[in-house]
Amino acid sequence: MIRWLDKVAEERPPLRCELVTADFRLYWDFYCRFAAFDSTLPLVVKSLFRWEQTGQGLVFATILVPSLLQPVSGAITDRYQQGRQLSATGGCLLATPAYALLGRVAHDTLDQVIMLCGLLVIIGLAIAITMPAIIAEIGAAVDHAEKTDPQIARRGSLVNAVYAAGCLIGPLFSGLICNVSNWQTMTLCLGSLSGATGLFLLLSLGGWIGNLERNALLARVAR
Repeated sequence: MIRWLDKVAEERPPLRCELVTADFRLYWDFYCRFAAFDSTLPLVVKSLFRWEQTGQGLVFATILVPSLLQPVSGAITDRYQQGRQLSATGGCLLATPAYALLGRVAHDTLDQVIMLCGLLVIIGLAIAITMPAIIAEIGAAVDHAEKTDPQIARRGSLVNAVYAAGCLIGPLFSGLICNVSNWQTMTLCLGSLSGATGLFLLLSLGGWIGNLERNALLARVAR
């Protein structure tokens, strides 16, 4: 998938090609981590807490319900010149310890159930903070590229293809790690991936951070 995106971008203007390809990679990474729970979380709650199908399905509500706050996150992001960079970075860094601490859930007690649900809510909030920024950045990069070479359908299909690839690879990745090692190792891997992505976003989303003017990160958009 990554090689395909690079090939598609070969004939585009260099700067915007790098941005579009990087944004697609971030989108892919995001959905890899999001979909990683699909193949592992139901099995974990069934093994630990003996939850049946209803409970295994409802546990995902702890991630999805906080995501309903995305319009609020998007409105706040739009208020700042570097809002996308701050929001995307903050969301990834917020999710990092939550992913890692999920590995501490290992016993069938009420405290552990509360801990699991609380950590998943934090991950859901991180998604609500991060996703509007990534989507806005992809949209801005694609809109800029279309001024010189309008191919709306192909770029739109690429976004869907990246989403599908992330949803495919995420569960395979997490399931493989759980089979080879255990749930704790898998959550640590997701936490490490989230932290590395957050650092990358801070340094490069919307342009290299070293090229920003002083105080530009917290500067508001002029109304």
